[in-house]
Amino acid sequence: MNIRNILLIIAIFLSPITFIFAETIEDYNVDIKINSDASIDIKESILYDFESAQRHGIERKLIVESDEDRPAPKYKNIEVKDENGKIYQMSTYNDSKYYVLRIGDPDTLITGQKRYIISYKVEKAMNYFDTHDELYWNAIGTDWDAPIKKATVSVTAENIKDSSCYYGSYGSNSSCTLTQKDNTLSTEVNNLSSKEGVTIAVGLTKGTVYQPTKEDEMKESILENIYFPIPIIIFFIYLFRWYKYGRDPEGRKVIVANYTPLKDISPLESKTIMTESVDMSKIGAEMIQLAIKGFIKIDKIKEKGFLSSEDYNIKKLKERDESLTPFQSEFMKVLFGDKNEISISEIKKMAQSGTGASYISSLNSFTSGSGSDKIYTKLTQEGYFPENPSDVRINNILVGILMIIPMIVVPMIIGSGVSALTGFILFIGVMILAGSMPKMTNKGVEAKEYLEGLKKYISVAEIERIKFHNAPEKTPEHFEELLPYAMIFGLENEWAKKFESLNYQPEWYTGPSGTALNSVAIASSLSNINSSFTMSTASSGSSGLGGSGGSGGGGGGGGGGSW
Repeated sequence: MNIRNILLIIAIFLSPITFIFAETIEDYNVDIKINSDASIDIKESILYDFESAQRHGIERKLIVESDEDRPAPKYKNIEVKDENGKIYQMSTYNDSKYYVLRIGDPDTLITGQKRYIISYKVEKAMNYFDTHDELYWNAIGTDWDAPIKKATVSVTAENIKDSSCYYGSYGSNSSCTLTQKDNTLSTEVNNLSSKEGVTIAVGLTKGTVYQPTKEDEMKESILENIYFPIPIIIFFIYLFRWYKYGRDPEGRKVIVANYTPLKDISPLESKTIMTESVDMSKIGAEMIQLAIKGFIKIDKIKEKGFLSSEDYNIKKLKERDESLTPFQSEFMKVLFGDKNEISISEIKKMAQSGTGASYISSLNSFTSGSGSDKIYTKLTQEGYFPENPSDVRINNILVGILMIIPMIVVPMIIGSGVSALTGFILFIGVMILAGSMPKMTNKGVEAKEYLEGLKKYISVAEIERIKFHNAPEKTPEHFEELLPYAMIFGLENEWAKKFESLNYQPEWYTGPSGTALNSVAIASSLSNINSSFTMSTASSGSSGLGGSGGSGGGGGGGGGGSW
């Protein structure tokens, strides 16, 4: 390969790099005014050339972290305009040590040159010494991605005593020349590379700017930290509310084995009594009980194809009647709609494709809200809860939010106090505490302990079972009676193993042709239908979619780039 071809290949590979770094800052002007109250006003004028690159705008990264020599600067009154005074669209976010201004329209792409005029006030920017007051400021930070062709910085202040200027990459000692006219110092530096900036130090006669006293610092510290006990206060408020309104009555605390379900209490209702919350992930247990009662039949089938998978066809055998709970009756209604049979795969396909929108909407509404309401209402009316647990949770969440909002908004208005993270922690804490507020009646606690006894009976090994007095015989009827309840406990396989030796073929369930059935195989299959149905309904929930050192060593700084 000759030298000409080699050079051509190198040029081809380097050309994208040249394109990537084509963006430049043509002109970067920074005007700083030091105020007598020790704050500084800054106005940055940035002429950014995107050239042919299509971007939305620029990001300006302001440093917000503190160091050993100075506290974290506080930025106020941030505003971004163009040369004609038109305000740019802007959003902000925190990124490690930066407070980032994202300037530009996310829906609009731009090219060529654009001017950005950024103005803001900074507090806690000054340093104080025995002989002088000082501003040591990274006027142009060392974190800019694009090179800067022309950089100018000016500082206006009373009683300027001394000054120095540095430019280059972080830590550089290269000096820049400062000129003074009246109360203004200025410097100009040309052809700064990417990651190079300008830092200026200005010493003022001692006492030119206000220096906070110990009392000022203490007052500010108190104001900044006065809101931090809020999480503790809210925790104790909710603890008191739980102690007074949310504690369940004392039960017997002795759990004895029970061999039958609670009368007229369905599997999901039983689960709700135990946890004080409806768990729709166990809705398959209700389907199994409907089958055992003779209302539906479940057929396990295999989908056609080389990579076949399990599917379940559900057939309605008879219409709803008064023997069903309100939840079960409504479940049958939304499950079948105007059909007499439906498969799990059919539900999933309708959810994913968007067909059958009315059916899917009705099913979603039931599994995400109205179904739970029917369980809560029934258990409350029958005396297991003094109040609807869902209403109790919602009311306590609303009370908590109403308590949190002023504790966050007021500090934000006065410029100190609770951070977004603290607010988020408070919200999560309220959600958790509100979840524990529902209270049970004496009847509810007795039912809960009864169900714990039922769970104990279902879960024990066969060798332990013989110790129970008057335990029922192992019959198909007994297996079926407790199978839905074993499912809500997550013990269907353990329960099935106790009946493995039975010659058992239920009328309400059939497996694929040629499949051997026993209690274990049936329980395993029905465990799958529980998860399959939950996953199919979940599918419908989505729509598809200082002082000395060098450049970069002072306060301020940061940088930016295009986005």
